Amino acid sequence: MRAAVFSALGNLVPQSRVLDLFAGTGSYGLEALSRGASSALFIEQNNRIAEALRKNLTSLKYDSQVLESPAEIWIPRGSEASFDLIFLDPPYDQPSQELSEWKTVAGLHRLLAPGGRVIWEHSRQSTWKATRPLEEVWRREYGQTCVSFLVHSTGS
Repeated sequence: MRAAVFSALGNLVPQSRVLDLFAGTGSYGLEALSRGASSALFIEQNNRIAEALRKNLTSLKYDSQVLESPAEIWIPRGSEASFDLIFLDPPYDQPSQELSEWKTVAGLHRLLAPGGRVIWEHSRQSTWKATRPLEEVWRREYGQTCVSFLVHSTGS
């Protein structure tokens, strides 16, 4: 699945600025770095997982920051930077209503650089839909998992 996602992203990856939310092991951000992304910022709330990710980044000689914070708290405070690729991989067992309640998506658009993509991995059963100022432009199903690409809505 990840190979298909990166194949679809193609030339958007090299030199991109990446944000990996709900990073976990950092698989999306690490893959982007290995494919030439210029930087990656990882947001992971679990301190043990975040520390393991830091060690992995160091062993791979990547100079990337891992911040320990719930994504829903970090996004509103966010960053002055904008990102070309934002990987959003929240836990599948969270109801889609909770995604909105977390305000995970509220404010996400302001972190997205012009022409950038939000890559959202989610359960096939998820009922959450992108709303302005974001819109879904690509969606693929892989068994019980879906991946959607979101962009700034045209005319927003």
